[in-house]
Amino acid sequence: MTRNPALHPLLATAFFGAMNDNLLRAALVVLATLLVPASQAALIALLASGLMMLPYLLVSGLAGRLADKREKAGLIRWIKAAELAIACLASAALLAHSLPFLLVVIFAMGTHSAFYGPLKQGWLPERLPAADLVPANALLETATFAAILLGTLGGGALMALWGAPAVATASVLIALAGIAASLRLPTGQPAAPALHIPANPFSGNITLLQDLAADRGLMRAALLESWFWAAGAVYLSALPVFLRGLLDADQLLVSTIMAVFAAGIGAGSLLIARLLRGKPSLTSTAPSALLLALGGLVLYAALLALPARGGTAALFTTPSGIVTTLSILAVAMAGGAYAVPLAAAIQTRSPPDARARIQAGKGILSAAAITATSLLMALLTTLGLPLSAQFLILATGSATAFAATLRFFPAEALQGLLRLLLGTLLRVKITGGENLNTTGPVIYASNHQSLLDGPLLFSLLGPQAAFAMTSIWADRPFMQKVARLVPILATDHTKPMSIKAMARRIAAGQSCVIFPEGRITATGALMKIYPGTSWLVDQANVPVIPIHIEGLEFSRQSRPKHGFPRRWFPKVRLTIGPAQRITLDPDLKGRKRRERAALMVSELLETQRYIALNRYDTLPQALADTAALYGANRSALVDHTGTDLSHGKLTLAGDVLARTLSPLLKDDPTVGLLLPTAAGVPAVLLALWRMGVTPAMLNPTLGPGPLKTCLTTAQITTVITSTAMVDQAKLHGLIADLEAAGIRILRTEDIRASVTIATKARAFLSAKFGPARKGSTLVPITRDTPAAILFTSGTEGAPKGVVLSHANFLANIAQLRAHTDVNAGDRIFTALPVFHSFGLTAGILLPLVVGAQVVAYPSPLHYKVIPELAYYHQPTVIFGTDSFLSGWGRRAHDYDFASLRTAIAGAEPIKQATRDLWSRRFGVRILEGYGATETAPVLSLNTPVSSRDGTVGRFLPGIEPRLEPITGVDAFKLYVRGENIMRGYIRATAPGVIEAPEDGWYDTGDAVTLDDDGFITIRGRIKRFAKIGGEMVSLAAVEALSERTWPNIPAAAIAQPDPRKGNRVILVLAPPHGEKAPTLDALKTQARAEGMAEIMLPARLELLAKLPMLASGKPDYPAIAKLYADP
Repeated sequence: MTRNPALHPLLATAFFGAMNDNLLRAALVVLATLLVPASQAALIALLASGLMMLPYLLVSGLAGRLADKREKAGLIRWIKAAELAIACLASAALLAHSLPFLLVVIFAMGTHSAFYGPLKQGWLPERLPAADLVPANALLETATFAAILLGTLGGGALMALWGAPAVATASVLIALAGIAASLRLPTGQPAAPALHIPANPFSGNITLLQDLAADRGLMRAALLESWFWAAGAVYLSALPVFLRGLLDADQLLVSTIMAVFAAGIGAGSLLIARLLRGKPSLTSTAPSALLLALGGLVLYAALLALPARGGTAALFTTPSGIVTTLSILAVAMAGGAYAVPLAAAIQTRSPPDARARIQAGKGILSAAAITATSLLMALLTTLGLPLSAQFLILATGSATAFAATLRFFPAEALQGLLRLLLGTLLRVKITGGENLNTTGPVIYASNHQSLLDGPLLFSLLGPQAAFAMTSIWADRPFMQKVARLVPILATDHTKPMSIKAMARRIAAGQSCVIFPEGRITATGALMKIYPGTSWLVDQANVPVIPIHIEGLEFSRQSRPKHGFPRRWFPKVRLTIGPAQRITLDPDLKGRKRRERAALMVSELLETQRYIALNRYDTLPQALADTAALYGANRSALVDHTGTDLSHGKLTLAGDVLARTLSPLLKDDPTVGLLLPTAAGVPAVLLALWRMGVTPAMLNPTLGPGPLKTCLTTAQITTVITSTAMVDQAKLHGLIADLEAAGIRILRTEDIRASVTIATKARAFLSAKFGPARKGSTLVPITRDTPAAILFTSGTEGAPKGVVLSHANFLANIAQLRAHTDVNAGDRIFTALPVFHSFGLTAGILLPLVVGAQVVAYPSPLHYKVIPELAYYHQPTVIFGTDSFLSGWGRRAHDYDFASLRTAIAGAEPIKQATRDLWSRRFGVRILEGYGATETAPVLSLNTPVSSRDGTVGRFLPGIEPRLEPITGVDAFKLYVRGENIMRGYIRATAPGVIEAPEDGWYDTGDAVTLDDDGFITIRGRIKRFAKIGGEMVSLAAVEALSERTWPNIPAAAIAQPDPRKGNRVILVLAPPHGEKAPTLDALKTQARAEGMAEIMLPARLELLAKLPMLASGKPDYPAIAKLYADP
């Protein structure tokens, strides 16, 4: 609601004026019942109502002219002074018990109101900004009906209980209060000081109506608003009479009906002001008129069902009475919601120098409508029509008003009805709705999920924006009819420049809506950007407002997609970003410019999708939402043992384990996990998260010493493992060492055996109906609560603990969902270890949140087994590293990976030989990415839409890079910041203490370059540069030269001290059996052919049977360096 202080005195003057009018009229009715027979008293009541309306028909012309010619605040003060004089006359009439004199006073009060009406309605748009008019009118309507209620009840009660002196005193006091309020009104300037005022005070009414009719929109809005006043007057007068007669009730019923009606008007007015967000729009008029008609019909039916002689209590104790009361409230709310936008629209559309006259003309129409409707009802009652039939007539009249709204304002009516229909059926939740109010021409760019996208956006934007639509749809007869109401511009994908018509529209100052993908998504994710739309964004040079629609991919109006359940009315979320400008280098021309524009539009939509998807607070909430969305019976994960874990079973298993482990781990804030990549891992993780316990993912390949350092660093005293893993991986010695060091070992087999039937029953109820179903936890956790601790490999000393919060994981999952097309229809194969962040996030958490099925296998080193499993399970996406992909590819049959649409790789550079192998044998493109444990882990990734060989792709949305020059190296040191960046390190020197990145920036330690399109090339680890004779040589570049020389020979370059040159490079190779032995001469030949400097060549070659490797598949450089360290 508006907080403009200038409005407060106007509301007060309006409130006190309306209260005084109704106070005196109610007192007159009560006095008449005391002085004359009932039949005459009823006639006097009707006469009083007529005399109150008559001045609107007589003097509105003069009132409107005076209000435009004179300064309005001053006139209001004079009118309030006149009200005080009328109150004094009313006091005399009341004390004299003179009914004729009181009728004169009523006429005078009506005249006072007729003059005041144009002043208050004309004053609002002069003093308030357009955004405040709707809430101001809502408050004015609320104040008016509250005053009518209090005045009517107060006048009758004062007259009945204490007589004329009390009413006279109250009337004078109210008038004085009105004068006091008017003195606080700020003074302004006359709207039309040169306006001529005719000598005849009764002339000009016809002219006012003619002026009003000259603007068809204003006349139509005034006619529609007049129905509100006419229907409201009849409801307020007829309902109490009918209900008192039927229920044999007392005066309390009248008070109750008026209170309910006034409360409904106020609630409807305030509600519509909030819904319209201050925008003076007529979009709500048609829905409100429809609800007014439907509410009237329900009210009529409920009135017929009321029990006779039930008293006032029947309205609240009987079913029909409750329906009646609620129907009265609904009718009143619909009426308030119907009238307020109309009043605001008339104010904003009126010429500034004629606003008061327009308001006066509207007053004439309203008075005429009230009079005509009241006379019609009286005539029909005289002719014998039952009083209850009046309410059916009113409902029919409201239906006519609804039809008139459709006819008068078809575009606004269509927008409003679509908003009501789609908003209700689709339960639309809007985030960033304030960005739709951006002024000036803008481009609204949205993803495209279904055929309902356009209607949904039209329901929010209305006819102010033109919609781009493919000619295949735009040329259909039905859409051509729709185009009469909705601006639709046909485009043709085969003719990119067909979008020029929209560019001309934007140049003319109008806005437009585009779907840059040019088609409904086939994956639920973003697809490519059409050059025509990117050209439009570039040429228009106006702000772009990104919109992300989520939920309609499940609609039956979307394209059928494997893995996406289809629903008639899915829940929809709209996330609307702020306006942003896309600027390009002016030197870019032609196709290159369009491609760059398309890339920037794609980046804008990706960022908006990331913002929309990154809405969860905790991982259990995200997993619970996925289970609710795709169904509890949907398979979430299968593993090599044949276990098929559905989303419902995962929720249940997590709750069972949480309840079982709680007493065992009550003193353990952090627990180590030594588990394989299998179905049990997500269940144990979910259980620990529900308990508020942080899992620490342990790497058994580190060995007993480094592993104990990890446990000390994270202050771990309990480790959960499985007997099957200990047996298969031959970890008996490691477990024995841990137990000897005082570490408690819990085995999953023992935990499962200890589960009781009672625990299962409680967990079942919780997972099916209780908090576990919604992702609630046994202990409160937040986004910042640690979700996992992973450990670095210790290549630079003792392993460090990397603390990743729920927010870190959820952010990276949302970034990947926004950047890639991994979706619920995918089946994802992972054999990466879960103690590696790539294996944990991409291999397990991402597919579980997305709704894809995971196929898990515990070891990536089983090169023969994994292709067979891929052949059996038919995955569509596989995650791996270069070493693993190369090993799997060499051992696979050509058909084993035929079901794959992509392979996503990270952790180490992808060799060209590996790319060629997978492309040639399986027809699969490897998409290379880049990241770090500290970034949860993915920072960048090539995608099917945006890929460039030799790079690791572009940054994921939501990641802020910072590049700093490196002395002596033609590359930059990379720092990154974003919500996926770790909470911090835990070091062995300060166990349990989280060392947060400074200002949120994480130093990757990598040397990188970025091209003009944002693609990243990794030049190597800064610590993996050798300084030779003052020149910096990249060890990664030496390895790349070796890979190009001998594609099938694994290589690792290391630097050793050299007394003469500072460093020397040793290239260590592990040629496969039967491979020709590599020589330094062959390497030199390759380098010369490529034009590389001789300084890039290693000092010598060393051969090994097998390179030492880390569990992630990367070479173990510290171990290799030790082999060739100088004694």
